[in-house]
Amino acid sequence: MNEDVCRDYREDMLSHFDGGLDKPGEAALMGHLDMCSACRDEYGCLETLRTDLEAIGKGIAASLPQVDVVTGVMEAIEQAKHARRVVVSFEPATPRRRLGFLGWMGLGAAAAAILVLWLTGYRLTREPTTGPVLRQARTHVQETAPAPVTKPKLAKAPSPKAAPASKTKFDEIKRLLSEESPLALPREAVASKERKEPGLEEITTEGILALRRTAASDPEADARQEARGRLAGWASLTEPQARALADSNDVSVEAKLGAAQVLSPEEAERILLAAVQTSPDDPYLRSELAKAYLAQPDKQAEATDQLIELSELDPGNALTQYRLASSLLVQGDLKGATAALDTARSLQSVDTYAAQADASRQRSLEASGMASDAARALTALTAGMNQYVDLIELAGRLLSQGQRAEDKGNLSSAKDLYESVRVMGTQVADASTLSSERMAGLDIQSSAIDALFRVLETGNDTAGMQALTQQVNQLADAYTSILQFFDALNSFFSGNVTENVLQQVSDFILRHGDLNVMDYISSVTSGHGAGASAVPAQ
Repeated sequence: MNEDVCRDYREDMLSHFDGGLDKPGEAALMGHLDMCSACRDEYGCLETLRTDLEAIGKGIAASLPQVDVVTGVMEAIEQAKHARRVVVSFEPATPRRRLGFLGWMGLGAAAAAILVLWLTGYRLTREPTTGPVLRQARTHVQETAPAPVTKPKLAKAPSPKAAPASKTKFDEIKRLLSEESPLALPREAVASKERKEPGLEEITTEGILALRRTAASDPEADARQEARGRLAGWASLTEPQARALADSNDVSVEAKLGAAQVLSPEEAERILLAAVQTSPDDPYLRSELAKAYLAQPDKQAEATDQLIELSELDPGNALTQYRLASSLLVQGDLKGATAALDTARSLQSVDTYAAQADASRQRSLEASGMASDAARALTALTAGMNQYVDLIELAGRLLSQGQRAEDKGNLSSAKDLYESVRVMGTQVADASTLSSERMAGLDIQSSAIDALFRVLETGNDTAGMQALTQQVNQLADAYTSILQFFDALNSFFSGNVTENVLQQVSDFILRHGDLNVMDYISSVTSGHGAGASAVPAQ
């Protein structure tokens, strides 16, 4: 539940009972009530309250003396004939929002006070919540507690005034998902200031399981979010730890590549350049170096060079072309960017190199003192978290270019860019084996659809709006599916999972991704029980 969103829907409830809510609004409200138990309870209470207050109003009306309406009207007309002239202002009165409900019930101040007490006092009994967060951004974790985690914002335009109800519904699914998915890390970690986080060498699989169980099943939302934030902190080096690895001559190149994921683009560049010189035909290394250059405004030409090399090493990877288009747009090469986007949209393969990135992250944790089994479990439980951030940042850069074209009145170019981003999101979601990548693909599609709705509405493109509505429906189904996956995963980790099962599940995730892990878990638990120590080999 998101407080700001639910507050809006509570206002819509009043308009609903007043008969003033349009059909899209009604559909959106009903969709929200289907998924939000708190608002559903409030709706029921409000409906009961309305019935009770109606009964009170009828009782008061029945006790009042009868009025001769005809006589009263004629007397008013006679008085009007002798009324003095007045100057009437034609300024529109300030609208009074959402008051029709009380007037419709025909009740006075006492009844209004009852309703106000209900709307305010009842909410004080609800569990406080934080705002919606999607997934975690790249964190720079402090030594004692996880640092605030912020999702990089897409260049996302506001939804059109009359977005279809299905669009509102999938937005609501996203909000629920953002609060409860195990990979959805909090906007800010709420770890206790008094808690001293364990050192890397002190982290155990037993502690990881306990924290993951809290993230899945603690009745307090703050506790669940804190646990997710702490898991992310444990799964990533701090900047000082990463620098120590980068400067060491006694660790592997792979461990240094894991350290580079935490460091600034300028610091990472040094590590990645050395790695590329050693292994120039490794697509993963080229991709990481290109991303380090892309993050530096004055290194776009270098980024372009690396991406061209990468496109030759991995010609079927659409992400390389999307990144190339982003870099060329910044450099003002619209023709080259358009060609890159056309190529990207024609390709089927999407590879974020998440497996290599997570393997490097695991090695960096081990090289810094964490036990191998703990490092492997943490890496699996947060698999692809950096790739989510990278994908969102890439989409954000492309959407920003579309926004610039739109601001200049070039709706055609803006639409083409937004559509390219939507296709990219579809390609990422379809090719993903990790839930983090699947979520990135869905979130990218959502942001692109928001922008497309606005452009199509501005151009009065009814046919385009209808086609986009079909995509919204499909996206809502995809969000529902991933929400069900996270619910099942949380249910599993709420049980008595042994350390051996955790290791076997972690091995499966790091080899095959986590989107099929529930099938694997079912094969484990069906023969041995939820706490089984024997797991079929993969």
